[in-house]
Amino acid sequence: MAFAIHSLVWLRYGHNFSENLRELRRRRGLSVVALAELAGLSRNQVYNLERRHPHCADPLLSTVFKLALALEVPPAVLMPGAAQLVDGQGHLKEPDWSVLVAPHQVAKFPDSYVANRRSLARKDAF
Repeated sequence: MAFAIHSLVWLRYGHNFSENLRELRRRRGLSVVALAELAGLSRNQVYNLERRHPHCADPLLSTVFKLALALEVPPAVLMPGAAQLVDGQGHLKEPDWSVLVAPHQVAKFPDSYVANRRSLARKDAF
């Protein structure tokens, strides 16, 4: 018999993904627009992923990797419960990023660094 994750359980994982993304973006000192530029995504796409709406936080794997690259963190840091077994109940502890990254690895980016990266991202877009 196949095991399926109930949609209400998935909502918890989606909500936690949104929270992880928002918290990492804020820790890095990035606006939604800046993160979108660095990740090569639209502002609306990043905004929707951060929303708590039930159907917005179900990104493609490629999107997760683009965001991780832009935030300079392992993709697993964005994923809720990445270091836990999926139990089908959606019981998730608070994110323990120390398992995956050191605190300095999710510190605020210097403004000059962000400006330089955004400039490069704009050039790459053309």
